Amino acid sequence: MILSFLFPPRCAVCRKLLPYGSKPELCDDCGRDLPRISDPRCQICGRPMDSEFAMPWCQTCSKGRPFEKCFVPFLYDRGVRRLISNMKYYGQPSKARFLAGEIAREMGGFRPDAITFVPQSSATDRVRGYNQTRLIAKELGRLLDVPVRPALRHSPGDRHQVGLSSSERRKNARGMYLPGKKRLSGTWLLVDDVTTTGSTLDVCCRLLKAMGCDRVYAATAAIRDGKKF
Repeated sequence: MILSFLFPPRCAVCRKLLPYGSKPELCDDCGRDLPRISDPRCQICGRPMDSEFAMPWCQTCSKGRPFEKCFVPFLYDRGVRRLISNMKYYGQPSKARFLAGEIAREMGGFRPDAITFVPQSSATDRVRGYNQTRLIAKELGRLLDVPVRPALRHSPGDRHQVGLSSSERRKNARGMYLPGKKRLSGTWLLVDDVTTTGSTLDVCCRLLKAMGCDRVYAATAAIRDGKKF
């Protein structure tokens, strides 16, 4: 009671005060404004598709992906962009709880054998004090009662995908991530925060399968809009 008085609940997006004891983490206005992805969408990567497009998957996914399906609740826009930016760059790691809850809702009854996450460089770890994808994965594991385990490594150096073209992202991602030393098995879920071209998911999921995973699924809090992955 004392803590709730000193730290009253606030909206995860606009920081507006919420009523004491309220469970929702968003005010009504921000809840209505979140850019949720609705059908029709690609049944593999989750990207929105034109309503007149007859196929159940996008052009990129029709060529094959290393993951079975990507669970993604939001477009990276408006309130979701602010929420993720605050988590990554402005020291608000608690936002991971809300994002994990939305991913869990998107997953429905699906449960993997284990959850892992996209690693980040040690330099970024030191600057931020945490890896936001790991935080989302841990919250998701808590909600689903599924173990969360590190599986991949980030290559030495502080390489970033921000500002790169699609082709540059693909090339950069191939040298950015490395396999872990342990052999894996079963069905795994890889967690990321934002997907742009899908290069990071592709590379990391291929590594997980090469490490022994029978099947790999992906989950990301948001996806940048665009006609191609």
